[in-house]
Amino acid sequence: MKTAGKRMTMEDVARMAGVSATAVSFVLNGKGGISDATREKVNAVIAATGFQPNASSRRLSSRKSFNIALVYPSSASPFTDLYYYEISRGLTERLSDADYNVVFTHLKPSTNDSLLPRILMQRDADGAILLQDMPERLLLQLDEREIPYVLVDIHTPDQTHTHISVDSERSIHVAMDFLIEAGHTAIGFLGSDWLPSYYLQCLSGYQKALEAHGLSLQPGWIQRDANDPEGTARCIHHLMNCPQRPTAICCTGDIHAIE
Repeated sequence: MKTAGKRMTMEDVARMAGVSATAVSFVLNGKGGISDATREKVNAVIAATGFQPNASSRRLSSRKSFNIALVYPSSASPFTDLYYYEISRGLTERLSDADYNVVFTHLKPSTNDSLLPRILMQRDADGAILLQDMPERLLLQLDEREIPYVLVDIHTPDQTHTHISVDSERSIHVAMDFLIEAGHTAIGFLGSDWLPSYYLQCLSGYQKALEAHGLSLQPGWIQRDANDPEGTARCIHHLMNCPQRPTAICCTGDIHAIE
């Protein structure tokens, strides 16, 4: 039973279901306070008519924007880095399932005291997802405004903020174990110290794996200037021209192997 003509309103749904407009609002916003029978009536009308609430009305009634700000620095751009592209794709799909929009927001250097992106300053987002380590000043400003947020892929120890991170040292150790078990004993190390804490964690994993397997460390096999395709090429050239050439290379990121 699809309707034609003017756009349906919550009042129309309420009239067809024989309930109040408030009950319809409760159903649309997932609130309690109404009986299961009333909820079933409203959902039946919504399913039959294909009713979609007006976005502005929904925001007003729920006091939510249904936006989540995805804040990223230049070093974690989901438009140029495949790793962060995959993270952003997963976030977008999951938030879409929950009827939320993702607003991509580049963190720009600020000349004033506030680092908050405009969408958060104007409270046009219900929360934020922050890629990589963020300035402490920004986190304090979010806390002061009671804006919920989660940090993703941070590289410094953090016991204060909700975050999702990878054990980079352990990851490299596992990668080295794989190469060594495959028969390689001369393994180069390729990375970038653009993010010092991440680089040092990866280097520690590399060194500990060599030590665990009784292999010596060759300083010339450690390359840390793979900051871009040209830098990566120079690092590879250096490794391939070492007096004792490595038979395998452990990369700190997919992008280095691809380049």
